[in-house]
Amino acid sequence: LLLNSLPKDYVWHNLQVELFLNFSWRNFNAFGSPNFTMLVAIKNVMQNSAHLNRSYIALFVDKLFDEFPLQMCERKVRYISYQILDFLLDKYCSELSEKVDFVSYFTSSISGERDPRCLVLIFRLICIICDHFNSEL
Repeated sequence: LLLNSLPKDYVWHNLQVELFLNFSWRNFNAFGSPNFTMLVAIKNVMQNSAHLNRSYIALFVDKLFDEFPLQMCERKVRYISYQILDFLLDKYCSELSEKVDFVSYFTSSISGERDPRCLVLIFRLICIICDHFNSEL
């Protein structure tokens, strides 16, 4: 609720981002699977922060793709997850390329996807990954 009352263009300071993301990671799976509302908040914070620490990018990928089978989540959770990944690949591609398991996490997460909204994002992400992650393919 508090995050929704902030202006859409609110610029987060590094300490605020760090505190919020630490809180988010601790409560990420409070309901047994990724929480949609939490993911929306994470997306907004990530998009409005000046720069994300590499450790938070790696932690997001680990939490989302390693700890939870994304295909077992609701469609809206998968969709927002792919939107966050789209943002991260656009702004932090070099940081993601350092993550050794990223391509395998991504390919396993898209296996069996049938939702058209997710598929459109996935095809875009595949193009970006093929352009920037040639050595892992």
